[in-house]
Amino acid sequence: CRVCGVPGTKRCPRCKSVYYCSGDHITWASLLYDWRTHKSHCLPNPARSQHARGLRPGDTVTVAAYLFSVNADSPRVVQVTCTLREPEEGGYMWHDPNFKEYVQWPALGYVGVRRATPAPTAPPLNHALSILFHEFGLLDNQHPNRCVEKLVGGAGKTHQKWVGDIMLFREEVHDRYCDVKEEDLAPAIEYFRDYGRL
Repeated sequence: CRVCGVPGTKRCPRCKSVYYCSGDHITWASLLYDWRTHKSHCLPNPARSQHARGLRPGDTVTVAAYLFSVNADSPRVVQVTCTLREPEEGGYMWHDPNFKEYVQWPALGYVGVRRATPAPTAPPLNHALSILFHEFGLLDNQHPNRCVEKLVGGAGKTHQKWVGDIMLFREEVHDRYCDVKEEDLAPAIEYFRDYGRL
């Protein structure tokens, strides 16, 4: 319980993410004690609000994503169809991108970008970015990504070795993609350069 600390089974009726021990503490917490803290995190139940907007699993959307091809000199924008999938355990419906037209990854690697740089003190972005790549590209002896090398100022300028084809997606709602923007390149480049160092 967010009010008294005992184990609770009742959830916040709005977001379902916080537990309370009783209806009294939900009301008391909402009105007095916990609301100032909880308010910024209290988003409506995602599954209910998504269905209310008419979103259904299986719906598709085409979004613009950046493709950093292994042998390219610069990134290019490509169109990727994403399918909306069922939420997992009360979470959000999420987009499953069909990137097979552009890349073939046996295992998907992921880096979430939520700040302007990988430093924990860096300012947060007002959206999130997803860097997707072949998780075992180094083990599969894939070539260094020339596009990333050029963006960071040359070979050997990154902490982590980036190999194979890489894609960048933008998300403004939990795990649902929208079109990338040119401004998304700057934080991506910072992550390419320093990811794993900080």
